[in-house]
Formats: sequence, structure tokens, C-alpha cells
Amino acid sequence: MDKELVIFDLDQTLVDTSALEALRRQRLWSSVYREIPKTICYESLNESISFLRNKNIKVAIFTSSPKAYAQKVLAYHALEYDLLLGYHDVKNRKPSAEGFLKILDYFSIKSERAISFGDQHTDILASKKAAIDSVACLWGNVDNTALIESKPNIILEQSTDILNIRMHPSKYIL
Repeated sequence: MDKELVIFDLDQTLVDTSALEALRRQRLWSSVYREIPKTICYESLNESISFLRNKNIKVAIFTSSPKAYAQKVLAYHALEYDLLLGYHDVKNRKPSAEGFLKILDYFSIKSERAISFGDQHTDILASKKAAIDSVACLWGNVDNTALIESKPNIILEQSTDILNIRMHPSKYIL
């Protein structure tokens, strides 16, 4: 992977947070925080992020969730990152490119040197608007139709495939 920056979505991309969804919809944040131990970090993602950071590749998290929530989930799973943008850090949410452009600007990295990973079509559309290569992560959803139809650059079926992109990129590029 010849990238300098990797941008991940949080919910259903890095961490299976489906156990918290009903409480989040009701905005019962104190209950959500108590239930964070019910979330599961997807297989090999800690290893993948450590690998990237050891190669001096910046790791950003851009989530549509509130930053305080994201910080707690990321800390619970010991997921390291260089920058976190959340719900309140942008005026225009995905599929707007605003968050991705802020991240590029923060690191002074050109879009062609970045790649993003997400589980929703809005992640892919926002990434495209920012001219960033996109990866559709199929492991977090039951129905991936809209995600696939958004035409990501790469589709991964398993979280364990992230590191394989570097070794066998043509296998995953559409």
C-alpha cells in the first residue's frame, strides 16, 4: 500500500457496536457507555492499525457518531489513532466530503495518498467526493447492496483482508 493516510469509519467498520444501537437511537448515553463492553473489535483490526502506524502511515477515524462516544469505544478496544473526527466536528455529514477534506488538510496529505474504509454507501460517496480511494467493508452489515452499488475502489469481505491489500492489491481492486 503506497498510502500515507488511512481513514476508518468506526461503527460496524472497526468495532461491532450493534449491541448499542437501540440505546444510541434513544440517546441514552450513560447507558450506552455502560454497555460498551458488549461491543466487539473486528478480527485483526488492532493488528492492522498497529502495522500501519509502525510504517508511519497516519490513521484517522471519521465517524458520524459523537466524539465522546467514539473516544470511549476506541479506548475500550485500545485502538490507536492519530486523529478523530466525530459528529460535531463537521457541519455537513457524510456523504459530504467535509470531514475527509479536514483530515487531509490536518495532515497536509494529498487525496491520492489516502484511502478510506467504511461500511455505508455514505462513507464511499464522501470518500469519492474528496478524491480518496475507498474500501467497502462488508463484515458489519446484513445488507450490503447500497454499499456495493456505491462503487468503491475495493471491496473486502473480511476484516482480516485489510493487511492483504498491501500484499495482493489486484485481488481486491474492482
